Amino acid sequence: VISNAGGTGVLAADSCVEAGLSVPEFSTALRERLSTLLGPAAACGNPVDTGAGADGAMLGQAVETVAAPGEVDAVLLLLVPTALAELPPTLGADARTHGVPTVTVLVDQAASVDSVLGADFGRVPVYGDAESAARALSHACAYAEWLRRPGSEVPAVPGVRSHDAARLLSLFLAAHPDGGWLPPDRAADLLACYGIRCARMVLA
Repeated sequence: VISNAGGTGVLAADSCVEAGLSVPEFSTALRERLSTLLGPAAACGNPVDTGAGADGAMLGQAVETVAAPGEVDAVLLLLVPTALAELPPTLGADARTHGVPTVTVLVDQAASVDSVLGADFGRVPVYGDAESAARALSHACAYAEWLRRPGSEVPAVPGVRSHDAARLLSLFLAAHPDGGWLPPDRAADLLACYGIRCARMVLA
């Protein structure tokens, strides 16, 4: 979590935890690199507080610095408008994030989510609050885990007589080209081909 306003970053980190995400501690080496970049007044843990005077270039470098070592799976960047620096909403998308997705929050944005045109990314989403952004990241993580699941195999079911079922249906369709309902005894025969037993209807 990176922001240019400390309190906002802390609240965003809480939103991430509430959404089921983890906010890991940075290594000493990463904190030192951030301190060199941002200066001694910045908070270089997680969340990162760059300070209100950080401009777009410095925030972009902070995103790249956090993303590069492979310590995080995603970056949540919060932009709070200040009188000290102009912050483009595409900042997170335009930074080189080393394959790490970056979600941007523009705190004064009226809409809960909007899209803006990034330099190399087409239209990218920009959220109006950290809660919405954290939920979006959580859904993306859940979907990624689902995609990583091993493919399932169709279990072999003993006693299935697919050829008999196909023959039964072919005979019925030959006599009834427009389709229709199988008679009760034929329906029972079809179900029996798949191991499903049922009581036969007896007609008086």
